[in-house]
Amino acid sequence: MPSTQAGYVTKLRNGQIEFDLVYGRETTGIVRFIISDPDGTPVWELSGGSQNKPPKVVYGQVPVGWTQVFPAGNVAPPEIRGRRVKVRIDTRYQIPFGPGVEVNEGDVNIPQE
Repeated sequence: MPSTQAGYVTKLRNGQIEFDLVYGRETTGIVRFIISDPDGTPVWELSGGSQNKPPKVVYGQVPVGWTQVFPAGNVAPPEIRGRRVKVRIDTRYQIPFGPGVEVNEGDVNIPQE
């Protein structure tokens, strides 16, 4: 894994969709975590407000210190089990030349069960 990125493994545990996160050594946190439909329309968006690196994100649960951006009003996001979605993770990093943000995107098939 590149040192400035975050990666994930998607699992279905106890009926919940979990994104187990791994971080490059120079990654200091997550700026944004977005789940979109195949056309790129967001279905769930989080803003990582602090420099924390949670070990996982559970779909529909906002990690401590983060904010749900979409759907507004902390409304539960739609069901995505059994669907193909896009995952975007914008990471914050610090390298010898200074800080920055990197965008990482990928498609994933969410398990049905």
